[in-house]
Amino acid sequence: MAACFWFPGSAGEALSKNLAFWPTGPILVLGVAVAWIRARLRATTGDTQVVLWLSLVSALHLMGSGMGERSRYEGYLLVLLCLTHLWLSRPIQGQQTRPLITRGVILALLGGAIAFSPMMSRWGHHVLSVRNQHGQMHRFATTVVQGPVAVNDLGVVAWNNPYGVVDLVGLGSDEVRHWRVSRVRPTAGVLREAWTLGLLNPSTKDFIRDASLPPKLSPSAMRDLIERRGVKVIMIYEHWFPEVPSSWRRLGTLVTSPPDSAASRRVAFWAVNGSVAAELTPGLQRWITDLPEGVSFEAEAD
Repeated sequence: MAACFWFPGSAGEALSKNLAFWPTGPILVLGVAVAWIRARLRATTGDTQVVLWLSLVSALHLMGSGMGERSRYEGYLLVLLCLTHLWLSRPIQGQQTRPLITRGVILALLGGAIAFSPMMSRWGHHVLSVRNQHGQMHRFATTVVQGPVAVNDLGVVAWNNPYGVVDLVGLGSDEVRHWRVSRVRPTAGVLREAWTLGLLNPSTKDFIRDASLPPKLSPSAMRDLIERRGVKVIMIYEHWFPEVPSSWRRLGTLVTSPPDSAASRRVAFWAVNGSVAAELTPGLQRWITDLPEGVSFEAEAD
């Protein structure tokens, strides 16, 4: 989500995608527009301020965030939209009530609940997926490593973890974020190279998208960061970081069964060196025996 603000043109791209995402995008825009109409009809300063804040938050989300990632990002915004319309339905002394509008709002909220019921029915699978992957990573970090770990997907691993977590992507680490942002290719250079590829070339669009994104940490940058932060274990998606420092020693791979909601069903576990790997082996074996159903660990052969 934060990456949307890292390179030029992303706000417009995010806006177009979010507005086209059905049904959340159109519902949000329509809901905000109707809220403005209702606030004007009621003609109270408080109502206008509430709708103004709703509009500001909605605009920031539409231009700087995403929708459709299992509907986990826009949920708060839909709740805010519903609360705003409920607020606008309250009676005001000295003004005539409009029962027809109030009934329409109630029907719209019920319709929205029905439209989003399939999404809500899948939440149980998402929760189970988080427990099976991030929950087991958290258990490994707090019961076996008992020290700082590094990950590429913040979440449950960092929750109630007294030992600390280093984020290799940058959402939770200013150091990583500055490293990545400082190495974003200049827009002019990307466009010049895209021009040489040809505007009608099918691969040009993918090139512009990939070239404009902040680069991932290099193996040497990861190694230096890990050493400075005293990290012993790194848990990452391999396809996010295909290259790692040569001094790391692989412990194995955590594998979860579908259905799942994570970016990958496989998480590679690395130790910073061979001595740390040997030190963690007994605890790793005990941790493996307590893995829940549907979760396995492919230990690396000695």
